[in-house]
Amino acid sequence: MLTPSDISVIVCTRNRPAFLREALAAIRKTTPRETEVVVVDSASDTDETRLIAEEAGVVYVRAGAGLSVARNAGIHASGRPFVIFTDDDCLPEEGWIDVVLPHFDDPTVGAVTGRMLHRSESAAKAPYRRERLYRTPVEGLDAGHGAVMAFRREMLLRMGGFDDQLGAGKPWAGAEDLDIFVRIARGGSTIVHDETCIVWHNNTREGQDYVNLHRGYGLGLGAMIAKWVRIDPVLGARLAWRLGGRSVVRIVRAFARNKPGAHEHAMFSGIVTGARQAWRSPVIGERFVSSAAPAATGDGSPPTPDPSTTPVSVELLRILDETHLASDIKYETMHTGCILVLHGRNLRLDDGSLDREKILAGVERLVRRVPEFRLRVVDSPLGMTAPAWVPADDFDLRAHVHFPEGTHGLRSTPLRWFIDGDRGLLPRDRPLWDFTFTSLDTGQVAFGARMHHANGDAKWAMERLTELTEASAEVEETIAPSPSRPPASRLLVPLYAARSWWDAQPDAPAAWREYWRKPVVKRMKRVVGRNIRPLKEVYATRKNLRAQFIPPFTDTFFEVDASATTRRAAKLRGSLNDFIVAAAMCAVDDDLDGIDVMVPVSRRRKGERAIRNHVEMLRAHGTPSSGLPEVVASVRAQVAAFARGLSEDDQPRGRSIGYVTLVPWSREPRYFSGDVVERFIVLPASDRRDELAVFAAVYGDTITVTVTTRAELDTDGVARRLRAMLEGVDE
Repeated sequence: MLTPSDISVIVCTRNRPAFLREALAAIRKTTPRETEVVVVDSASDTDETRLIAEEAGVVYVRAGAGLSVARNAGIHASGRPFVIFTDDDCLPEEGWIDVVLPHFDDPTVGAVTGRMLHRSESAAKAPYRRERLYRTPVEGLDAGHGAVMAFRREMLLRMGGFDDQLGAGKPWAGAEDLDIFVRIARGGSTIVHDETCIVWHNNTREGQDYVNLHRGYGLGLGAMIAKWVRIDPVLGARLAWRLGGRSVVRIVRAFARNKPGAHEHAMFSGIVTGARQAWRSPVIGERFVSSAAPAATGDGSPPTPDPSTTPVSVELLRILDETHLASDIKYETMHTGCILVLHGRNLRLDDGSLDREKILAGVERLVRRVPEFRLRVVDSPLGMTAPAWVPADDFDLRAHVHFPEGTHGLRSTPLRWFIDGDRGLLPRDRPLWDFTFTSLDTGQVAFGARMHHANGDAKWAMERLTELTEASAEVEETIAPSPSRPPASRLLVPLYAARSWWDAQPDAPAAWREYWRKPVVKRMKRVVGRNIRPLKEVYATRKNLRAQFIPPFTDTFFEVDASATTRRAAKLRGSLNDFIVAAAMCAVDDDLDGIDVMVPVSRRRKGERAIRNHVEMLRAHGTPSSGLPEVVASVRAQVAAFARGLSEDDQPRGRSIGYVTLVPWSREPRYFSGDVVERFIVLPASDRRDELAVFAAVYGDTITVTVTTRAELDTDGVARRLRAMLEGVDE
């Protein structure tokens, strides 16, 4: 059974000390002592708000301007599982908390609202409203208002809180309460309205102030409508019909009764203006992004943004990138990822659990540095062009960040679980990455970053990983990315792609030569291949090719000292990469024809990001019955020849076992949200039919080597032999 100690009363205020003093006195009189009271100061101009809160003995929080910003700050400041909001010009009636709490015994109830009466009214004479349940998003418009509303705190945190671009203090100065009700009902929770929970409101707006208030409400309603039309067109249309229709009816009614209707006209005008302003403003999940709302002009009215200044972005996948998406089997095998083991001290709450909101804030801040992480892949109509990267205008950060329950051991749990959590494949209709934060039994935190290879090759990924972390424990400022938008329809992808291609050509003759550089027959084969892909997938399913192409596999890892290993490589007259490739060849059973491995050779220049996958594969050959020094020398010669562009045609062929690569990350410590990265493990993406895949990553003075083999092979035995050679145990 819930008690008053389970709820916090949150009062948001700005520059109204007299109202706040009276409200706090009423709250203390009508609210049980064990109930927490939080005052959120929304950027008041003086210290008077803080002094009044301290005098009343309540929690004081300072927040930025904007009612929704203040409400979100109150949610984070609360230490209770439920929160109830009221305004600084409202006085609650005795027993209001006791009325609200029992409704939350029903786990399907996400919010409870009450009744607001003007102080000049009486509860007996005011229109009576029976308790009612609201279960659909459109019904949420009638569920209540911000003067008295209670919520499950965990649900609000999971949703990202109120849309902080809506509400008083912002250009779209209303509808933040209705928006949260719509979101709650859309998420499957019930909203309860209880008329016995009463607050008394002091209406201080008259004349032009009252008209301006309704215009602000209209701006918020219009922005909310525009947002929902983009997120869910059917729901958005129903909201527009309900809200717009009601506004028109009120105007007509005021005209028919010969009553003043300036405030009704102002609200309708605000709805139209707000919808027009918000139509192209970026949205993440179910909220406007922070830079979405227009800045207010000198006269206090928000300007109309120009959608034409937001460019359309279309980036065609290159051939190598497209091959990673060519079939469901290829798509699955090209999932890769890494694990950053964080110290964990700065990422936990007082009770030892992960501070999910701090982690989410850190992820949001860092992902803003990588524009590629806000793109998704769309197919071109009829396969006319390669698929394209376009902005994910419905990007929801929380759908990409996961928090498994419990604690896990890095050695006792399969490595790939830390990056995929058994969630299955990355959804194709979203950006192709996600993050998983897991508590380890050592007290550390495993930050698993999963990405699809179509995003970029290993060197590209390492550069992006540097952008996703920080050079010190100090949080670095993040510049907002330049806005861009997807085409209105994927049918327009070829047109935008053609325009981008043409703009990149120096002149018409050069464009003609570039286009005919590739044979028309080859282009047509690719178009046909894209269109018959569904048939290929049906064939692969019926023949159960997945079991053949993706057999079970096992991962393990170990660490060696980078400096000592580099010295051993130099002693053998090879680079660190040559040494690791040769050691991998020698760590498996020999073959009469020798052992071959594929070695990625990067053609990427430092800082190059436009070409995501820019590697070529060298088939390195090790002669049979050769010792480690001879194989190192052979690999060194083959890599040098390949780098100079020499052909491998005359090279002997042995048993191909898989691939081996070495990629350096950072010699200096890296940080995430003030927490140092203590260990760095990279999981390879490879053909699962290969015997072996080895990925060595250099971080600090440590090389972490991940070994992947087919499940029937001795993964630990291969790893032990490889480690022994790298550490010079047999020297």
